[in-house]
Amino acid sequence: MGEIKDENLSGNEIIEENLVELKRNPSDEMLAVTLTSFRKRMNEGGHMVVAVEVAMGESYQVRTITLDGQKWMVAFTSFDEE
Repeated sequence: MGEIKDENLSGNEIIEENLVELKRNPSDEMLAVTLTSFRKRMNEGGHMVVAVEVAMGESYQVRTITLDGQKWMVAFTSFDEE
């Protein structure tokens, strides 16, 4: 299968780099840097890949995870990350 390329995802690499660093160095400062990179990409019109589940012949449902009683939508910075 060929590589899926979407120019709207170009630039999300900084988010991926910041997430790796946040995992390596979990601090309030690194969290702030990571969240800032998300906000910057949103302001630039960047996109994310949203995970969906499709039942045969049925409608689709956005995949979610539950953390601390709250539901969060699953999203990825690229098709490779998905």
